[in-house]
Amino acid sequence: MHALGDRHTGEVCLMRSPIHVRDAVPADAGPLVEMWHEQIDDDTNRFSATDEDTAGRCIARFALDPEERLVVAEVDGQIVGVAQLSREAVSPIHEETTVRVSHLFVRESNRRRGVGRVLLSAAAAWADEKESTHVLATVSASSRDANRFLARLGLGQVGNVRGVPVGAMRERLDQLGSRPSLRGQVAAVRRRTLRRRQASARAARDDG
Repeated sequence: MHALGDRHTGEVCLMRSPIHVRDAVPADAGPLVEMWHEQIDDDTNRFSATDEDTAGRCIARFALDPEERLVVAEVDGQIVGVAQLSREAVSPIHEETTVRVSHLFVRESNRRRGVGRVLLSAAAAWADEKESTHVLATVSASSRDANRFLARLGLGQVGNVRGVPVGAMRERLDQLGSRPSLRGQVAAVRRRTLRRRQASARAARDDG
């Protein structure tokens, strides 16, 4: 923040530093890795940690893909927020596209200062540039602040995103595959019951 003096009253007021948004570059790997590790959300912690070399290589790939961007917000030269922007089709059978905002994160010390709004403004501007019809945003279901913020911007809930390691999912699929389905068990009981009734009916006719 910058201090400004009122020459009439002598009072000093604080003016917030401007927020600058730009595309991330490999040199931003260090601050972005720090921000990633800052996140304490359980959903995020399901994913592995990363390092600066890996992050730098990943950031470099964004410059090669016209449908992807990684944008950062800076205040006084310090990265305080980040968002990944992806342009994709609304559905597999639509030509219209949407811009998806994911991995939206603002440092705790810079929240409620307009950083998220500036990042979402960048997403909206890119959507206009790409002639996309919608903006989607993916945030943790447990992040109340992020969900309230997006709701205030008019983003309604259109689905849920769930995640699991591949190995854990395969294990569960194998368990489900080896377990007789409840529907199959019910059908088997019904068949046995029907056979018993038919046998009883035949026995009754024979006795008659």
